[in-house]
Amino acid sequence: MSSLNLPSHAVSTHWLSGHINHPQIILFDASLGVPGGKPITEMAVQIGNAQFFDINKVCDPDNSLPHMMPSTEQFTEQVQQMGVNQDSVIVVYDDKGIFSSARVWWMFKSMGFEQVAVLDGGLPAWIKAGYDVDRTPTAVQRTRGDFTAAHTEGFFCDVERVMTGLSDPRINVLDARSAKRFSGEEKDPRPGVRSGHMPGAINLHYAELFEADGVNAGLLKSKEQMALLFNRLSPHHRALIFSCGSGVTACILALAATILNHNEISVYDGSWSEWGSVPECPVVYT
Repeated sequence: MSSLNLPSHAVSTHWLSGHINHPQIILFDASLGVPGGKPITEMAVQIGNAQFFDINKVCDPDNSLPHMMPSTEQFTEQVQQMGVNQDSVIVVYDDKGIFSSARVWWMFKSMGFEQVAVLDGGLPAWIKAGYDVDRTPTAVQRTRGDFTAAHTEGFFCDVERVMTGLSDPRINVLDARSAKRFSGEEKDPRPGVRSGHMPGAINLHYAELFEADGVNAGLLKSKEQMALLFNRLSPHHRALIFSCGSGVTACILALAATILNHNEISVYDGSWSEWGSVPECPVVYT
């Protein structure tokens, strides 16, 4: 069988259905469980042969912030256990559409892995298209892989870089949270985390990147439509730093920006979970 290459950073359900049995394909279910509810592994409907990729486990165990990036050594060890090889082709999806799947996509990109994409529309789009699902998923056992992670500078940034970026006219900081969370009208759900936003940050709620109605509801908007959003908020094609609540939906903005060929982009890993809890970090309300 010939070598497989991804057509885009976001693949359609039709593309996946035609390649799902290719030996290079590894399918990850990056769904997040309901806080306080059953673990996702006990309640999920899955696409066949998918493995769970838990961002709450593939993370830095020594950091109190949620699902922070692990070391290259830890990432290598954990994804090798999942059977990831240097020549694997990874497709990531989740049960919301595109949500936590974008985080896993960005994690792999930051670790030097190129052949990775998200499933546009995720599990809802797969079911809507009439493709089969496994309603009693079991753990997939794979032979240990040979992929070795190599940290790529700039994919993720820290609080100091964001602080500098906010005062740099060559950089825009885009916040993927909802307008009410951004303005401070709605309180942050995390105890001890302040409301509001960073001074100078720009709000682009991740939901604006998806079709809201019609046959394509839940899918990414066209490149032209997404470009209009980004050009309106960052008209001079500046370098972009993306933030959100805990570094998950910021990766959706990174996905869209990558599709649009922006090449100076970074995700603030700590995001508002860190910024809103550090007294030295300035906060404003609107």
